[in-house]
Amino acid sequence: MKDKLQVLSDRLNDISRSNRSIRLLKLYNKWTFDLAELTKIEKDPMEILKTLTNNKSKLFTKERADNQTELALSRKLTTLFRNIRSIEEETGLYDLYLGYPMMEGAMSDGTYVRAPLFLYPVRLERKKRNGVEWHVDPIDDQAPQLNRTLFLALQKLSNIHVPESLFEEAETKATSINIEEWSRWLATHDFTITANTSEQLAAVEEFTKETIPTFNKGSFGLNQQAVIGHFPQGNSAVLRDYEKFVEMLDQGQEDLGVVSEFLDIKVQETGEEVDNLPSNPSYQEKLAQEKNKHYVLDTDASQEKILDALDHEKGMVVHGPPGTGKSQVIVNMISNAIAKGQRVMLVTQKRAALDVVYQRLDALNLSSNVALLHDEKNDRKTFYQKLNVQLNRDHSYQDLQQTFDQLSQKIISKEDELDKVAQALFEMQPHGFRAYDLYGLSKTAKEQDKIIQLEGILEQLNKQNLSETLRKVSTYGSYYATFGKDNPAHDRKPFTDMELKDRIQIIELLEKAIHESEQSINHLEHFNDEDITPAYSRQMDKKLEKIYDDLHTEDRKTLQKLRLWLWTSITGKTIMDDLLDGDKFSGLSSKEWPKLQESLTILYDLSQATEGLFKQLEALDPYFTAESIKNLKTHISKGDIPIDVLKKKQAYIKEYFDELREMDRLYDQSAKEVQQIIDLLIERNVAESDSLAEEWAEVAKQSAYIHWIDQIERKYPEIDKIGTGNFQHLTEELKELLQNKQSLTIELLQNQMHQMIAEVKAANPKAVKDMIYQTGKKRQLWPVRRLVNEFALNGLLDVMPVWLVSPEIASAIFPLEEKIFDLVIFDEASQCTVENGMPSPFPLLRL
Repeated sequence: MKDKLQVLSDRLNDISRSNRSIRLLKLYNKWTFDLAELTKIEKDPMEILKTLTNNKSKLFTKERADNQTELALSRKLTTLFRNIRSIEEETGLYDLYLGYPMMEGAMSDGTYVRAPLFLYPVRLERKKRNGVEWHVDPIDDQAPQLNRTLFLALQKLSNIHVPESLFEEAETKATSINIEEWSRWLATHDFTITANTSEQLAAVEEFTKETIPTFNKGSFGLNQQAVIGHFPQGNSAVLRDYEKFVEMLDQGQEDLGVVSEFLDIKVQETGEEVDNLPSNPSYQEKLAQEKNKHYVLDTDASQEKILDALDHEKGMVVHGPPGTGKSQVIVNMISNAIAKGQRVMLVTQKRAALDVVYQRLDALNLSSNVALLHDEKNDRKTFYQKLNVQLNRDHSYQDLQQTFDQLSQKIISKEDELDKVAQALFEMQPHGFRAYDLYGLSKTAKEQDKIIQLEGILEQLNKQNLSETLRKVSTYGSYYATFGKDNPAHDRKPFTDMELKDRIQIIELLEKAIHESEQSINHLEHFNDEDITPAYSRQMDKKLEKIYDDLHTEDRKTLQKLRLWLWTSITGKTIMDDLLDGDKFSGLSSKEWPKLQESLTILYDLSQATEGLFKQLEALDPYFTAESIKNLKTHISKGDIPIDVLKKKQAYIKEYFDELREMDRLYDQSAKEVQQIIDLLIERNVAESDSLAEEWAEVAKQSAYIHWIDQIERKYPEIDKIGTGNFQHLTEELKELLQNKQSLTIELLQNQMHQMIAEVKAANPKAVKDMIYQTGKKRQLWPVRRLVNEFALNGLLDVMPVWLVSPEIASAIFPLEEKIFDLVIFDEASQCTVENGMPSPFPLLRL
């Protein structure tokens, strides 16, 4: 553990040669300005130095267009001014100091150092008064300080013990300029140091690596040199905490609380869907939780789960993109903690993040007991004024707890009603959808114009197979749009198992049928009588067969003539009557006989062609439906020979056999529910859209949604409230109750803090009196660290239970003791490095 602490400490411990607070070799305009430069415009730098150290403002220079020297100095100051302002806007820190005198020498390892001994907080101001004026203003409520970074480096590299008392004494020592006195003071702390007693400020000489002067190891001098520059000191306080951690370990204290847990933490990989948030509570548990909720800003479900989990988890990480309500969660964490009498510290690297939370609390009138300290120098005055006002004010308070509990009871009652509706909406159904999903996916009742009945199919459908089912329905719909019921092959049997030889067979059979049809048509054209049909020829086939051979003999014998006479007179008399249209047959020698002889021959040929055509149609039975073949035979029997139908079938199958086969295969190889849906769509005659495939899929999908919605509404009658004014009224009532509770919570917290301050005054009268005195002074204000160390556990943290600080301030002002705070929150934790933030959680119970 000690090694890990050392690694983190080393990351912070910038004792490199580039650190201006330790080793200032060159003066860069963006970081520093040498007071000795003012001699160029005939100003006395020493006089200006004394003015500033006496806490008085001073006009540095005025830019005049006709004075090149003043213009050059103004440009340097402009560069410094812009850089410092940019840093302040980014971090909220204003680390500009007058550094004096310059301490120069060599550490025990020979490392050359040159940096200011004291740092006087100042502000550089650019004012336009008949030109540009540059003013340097001491910051009233900020005392000078020792260059902590320099002395921590001396302690580490020169093994010089630097007690905390040295830094406390420095504030008083720095108020009067006396280099000789300062050197004697440092000597009492084991520094070997000499003083340059010149009464004039000298320019800071710039060095390169080759021109660095040499000093005896461990010896230093104080030079009459002064620089205004950026000398950040923030990390020094954090470094001090690391040193104390190491000291604790060396003294045998192995447990550093939360810090130890962090250093020993092991990486655990868990799925993103896994969390440790509490499960859904019972009604009584929800009621108890509601009474313990003191939220002052609106929350959504995910935010409430986070806030609820704080009571169960020792530590949590909350992450989310900007705009997801993280700052609202923080404010509600703080308000909830205040209600429980807990102390909270919010830590963040950026000032803007602290300001956001503070402004939210201030807008709610809850900032009176909140300490905002991102930069001790700039924020101390405001903090002291606020604390002084709170301690001097007479606070009255009233008991609002009963009203609060009653309001919580009403909220839970309304929420319970809504929970039942929510359960109906969000409970996952066996088919994989929630009612909420289905209401969003389905069309409104006004938009629904087509539906198919899916009662017998619905159990086979679910969220997992619906998309695939609809895809197949849509694909079949694409085929059906082209090869549906209005095509010449619509009466076919499925081509699912057909092969290429079947295609050839169908085409050949149709070709023969077409040929027989042509023959039949030719035979029928001989007769003008509509009653002479293929059916009639088939009825007379046996009779005609008896004389067919005799009809074709030119030189008939007596026996043949006799047979013909008997046939025409007896057997075939009805046929003869039909052919003669009722006229009397005059015999075989009559003039009409040759024509009758031809008609009888053709009638017989018609019967044979019809029989052949029927056989070809029957041969098509494996490929076309029985009803289709029957219809064709019926037409043929009546003399309506469907030769065009047969030709179209043949041409269509020649062209589209493969597509028809794919269509039939898709249907036959699909699940039963797909086939049933397709059948229902065909039966429903859903074919009005330009895009049949899309129309089929949409009708099937919407039908499934509607049937599922009906099922859920039968199961949960409460869900009907959504479509009525009852639900709207219920939600509005709950919203009003929650708003009332937020307002009451603010009032309750204010009363609670008033009561706490009154109790602190009664329990710690002397400490309160001392705090009032220290925060009301105009001069020689205590550093915040001293005030906190003196009064933290004597009422200060009860009067100010919420602290918004940077990691550096957390280390600078709070004693390194456990359990000072109940809750520590890191906002924008990704912006805070581990080494900067590690000491902050030490004084806490939960993170």
